Amino acid sequence: MYLPIRAQLHKNTLNLYYSIIQTPGTVEYKVAKTLLAMILPTDHSFFSSIRRLHTYNLPTAYQLFESPPSKDVWKAKLNSAVDQHTIATWWEEIQEKPSLRYINTDVLSVGKTHHLYTYVRPNRIDILRAETKAKLLTGTYILQANMLTLISQVLHPMLTKI
Repeated sequence: MYLPIRAQLHKNTLNLYYSIIQTPGTVEYKVAKTLLAMILPTDHSFFSSIRRLHTYNLPTAYQLFESPPSKDVWKAKLNSAVDQHTIATWWEEIQEKPSLRYINTDVLSVGKTHHLYTYVRPNRIDILRAETKAKLLTGTYILQANMLTLISQVLHPMLTKI
């Protein structure tokens, strides 16, 4: 499975901030230094959003500004933190949603596609087939036989009252 959009956006935002703090002589660096000192966490700006991204257990914006790690260390730390947070979020969703109880959690990792979608070609029919298979696997697809049973259970008491 790939990263959710929100996690990918946070990752891109943190990478942009890292590239700003790596170039001390630029205007962006000076603006970052000023705004980090002045801006409130409730403001709606780029640097206040950086300060709010503490969910990934990374160093704070100030700590990164004071002593930025090397590029390789930063990429490894960022990827690991975002991946761990994403997997933890998936685990919470699996526990909350009964339709996900049959998912094999042993192979749950970021960057790996579920084997159901591995052989799907990019055409309309294969995509529709894959969606149907996913619904069958998660138990959210109602078969016609189940629908008839459900309808008869609902309608039978109503018909006997007439």
